[in-house]
Amino acid sequence: MTRKLRITIEEKEYEVLVEDITPYEGRGRTSVRKVVLPDASLQDEHEEIRISPHNGVIVEIFVTEGQMVEKGEKLMAIEAMKIINTITSHRQGKITNIEVLVNQTVYEGQKLLTIQS
Repeated sequence: MTRKLRITIEEKEYEVLVEDITPYEGRGRTSVRKVVLPDASLQDEHEEIRISPHNGVIVEIFVTEGQMVEKGEKLMAIEAMKIINTITSHRQGKITNIEVLVNQTVYEGQKLLTIQS
């Protein structure tokens, strides 16, 4: 890839074409990281593990451990890039374990809570 740049040397400006010859991986803002999702074989059919869909900060938790929830009920809110995303339940059941706290940073694929039906 060739880029046109403006440089200044001793108070004199020059426009130059620069060819990027570095390999693509690891260049610029691109980053690669491994996301580890909960192992489906460790879950039973009566359990739902909700994971974070993206990086962000937990801004509100709407449920408590031991609380019964309905399908579609709000569980928590995550802020990412000034946008609030609401995590909802995909099934009816009881909240058995909340893994995060308000104001905690979470990462894509991180376990948030468990719902037992």
